[in-house]
Amino acid sequence: MKILRNYFSGIRFYVNICLQIVSYMFVFSAYCTSQETITNPEQQIIARDLPDGQFLYILPYPTLQGDVRNIDYKSLTVNGEAVKLAHFMDAGYTHFAFDGSPARITITAYEPIKSFTISPRSYNIEARASGHQLTFSLLEPRKLIIQINDLSPLFIFTEQLGRDWPEVHEDDVLSVLDFDVDPTGKNVNTVQIQNAIHRTADLNGGRGGTLVFPRGKYLTGTLKMRSNVSLYLHGGALVQGTNNRDDYPDATGVTEHLLLFHNVSNSSIRGKGAIDAAGTELRTLSGLRHRVLLILDSENILIEGVTLRDSGAWNTHIIRSNDVTLRNVKVLCDINLGNTDGIDPDSGSRITIENSFVYSGDDPIVLKQTGRGGEARNVEDILVKGNILWTKKSALKIGTETRGGAIRNIIFEDNDIVHADRGIVMYLYDGAILENIRFVNNRFEKIGGDRNQKLIHIEIRDRRGAGHIRDVLIKDVYANDFSPNNSAILGLNESHRISGLVFENIVIGGQIRRSPEEARIFINEYVDFTFTDPIK
Repeated sequence: MKILRNYFSGIRFYVNICLQIVSYMFVFSAYCTSQETITNPEQQIIARDLPDGQFLYILPYPTLQGDVRNIDYKSLTVNGEAVKLAHFMDAGYTHFAFDGSPARITITAYEPIKSFTISPRSYNIEARASGHQLTFSLLEPRKLIIQINDLSPLFIFTEQLGRDWPEVHEDDVLSVLDFDVDPTGKNVNTVQIQNAIHRTADLNGGRGGTLVFPRGKYLTGTLKMRSNVSLYLHGGALVQGTNNRDDYPDATGVTEHLLLFHNVSNSSIRGKGAIDAAGTELRTLSGLRHRVLLILDSENILIEGVTLRDSGAWNTHIIRSNDVTLRNVKVLCDINLGNTDGIDPDSGSRITIENSFVYSGDDPIVLKQTGRGGEARNVEDILVKGNILWTKKSALKIGTETRGGAIRNIIFEDNDIVHADRGIVMYLYDGAILENIRFVNNRFEKIGGDRNQKLIHIEIRDRRGAGHIRDVLIKDVYANDFSPNNSAILGLNESHRISGLVFENIVIGGQIRRSPEEARIFINEYVDFTFTDPIK
């Protein structure tokens, strides 16, 4: 009997092994028969057993060439599988995709863990610290900021594992490597990459196509996008701006930039790679304050999945453009460099910024009307939803430049602000009308650290003309604590009032605040407002 039990136990063992191999081969075939695995043979999907007999599939993305080893964290594993950590500016980061749950994350620091936070706190992720290790599980892909002791923050960017990359052998897909481009980062490729973009635009009788960047480092100066062109950056692909100011000519009259969309339609940048403008080095050496992306007088533009980092000033500037979407974008700025905004929609309409991550020294998402390069137009129909923001300045902001006719139909919804000096901000300093503005279900973990330190700050001034603010809803605000300074709502005078301002369900420190006094909001005599009790 014992011999039979051992026999059948052995059969079950080998059957389970065979099933695991078959399952792994199936997923590997479905996900990995692409150009990405051909050009990146070290990149592979890894299968790990789960307790219920299922599998967790992990795709670690390679670190970007030139990024250094993380100095504070020894390792990070996902269900026992090591995933590479790197260090960029003042933060560590890792990037991987997975399918199945739970994904069990273990972070090992170089020192004993005495304190930690996992943000956004609204995810309610339970974690356990023991010695040098912090362990927690993810049931779905998230973007997280981990703070352990006084070490540098650690960004964990996770994706849903899926088959979203183009095949190079298709008729409308080209590889940048077919254009004598150097993927090692040793030589400047501006001319070759620009030629590849032009050739891609000419595919299929001018209907365009996709230009693929396999893993590698592509050194370049300013590039100009074309209509009907999609750039796809595989994980580990880095489009790296040079450190030579002469490589950034500006033909727009607006500002210098690394990648330009000008009078372009139906174009995109997608993937899991990164675009780096070498902003800190260039600004230090030459004073250059260039953008990573400048989207000017364009329409139907999609930026999805990629990392946009190290701008000389504002990272992504969208001017007089319509139907622009930024989705699942990671914006990383040098937070010690002034004026490093994240994403700035400027005189445009139907712009969506969703499910993105912004780490910036200045305003991470700010709507404005600057008048740069031409007329300051209306800003209309903007949705800012589901983003994670860390900034030294204002988190959800309109202004300060308001030089057009109107900014209207704006929604800031379901955003997590991990750190900001000011949370909800509207600065109407240059005229214009701000109307039909909605701040709904936004969460604020820490407010303060700079000179204003207010949860809410709304104000009309007359810098280049006085305007009006009307029909504003501030609803479902969840702040961990009061800001160091009281919030302030300030109309200018009887002729330039703030009207139709509604507060509803303001929760600070875990308690509903039913009046401006309870919420510590100063409101002057030029404001018409109501404070709605959510219980009624």
